[in-house]
Amino acid sequence: MKNLVIIGSGGHTRSVISATNLIGKWNIIGIVDIDFNGNEEYINNIRVTNLEKLLSQIIPSETDAVISVGDNLKRLDVFDKVKDVGLTFPNIIHPRSFVDESAKIGFGNYVGQFANIGAYSQIGYFNLINTYANVEHEVAIGDF
Repeated sequence: MKNLVIIGSGGHTRSVISATNLIGKWNIIGIVDIDFNGNEEYINNIRVTNLEKLLSQIIPSETDAVISVGDNLKRLDVFDKVKDVGLTFPNIIHPRSFVDESAKIGFGNYVGQFANIGAYSQIGYFNLINTYANVEHEVAIGDF
């Protein structure tokens, strides 16, 4: 089982934790609050910390990361800060979503529960396709 860090600690993080637990491929080792104030906090019994501290404690080649930040521009900013660290950004696709086999999906995306990614759709990088979203056939969505 590979390690996973979640970058972002807002409400969306709870959905990411739920989906990753159902998928069962990762051991979540930490959550990063991008505006960390030093207070001790846990989400689902997972410690929340700052980015620099967590990055100093991991082996990037053995760790995947999810950017769990709802704001598109902030998500891009976070990616710019960590893109050279050597982390891998898998797609988190909730087991109760549907992704057509002909769809093409980049990396770093989140696809929520009951979302539909239709035939021949194209999804770029680092998008949040949230719960019950419908990306119908032949739709193209860019990055972030």
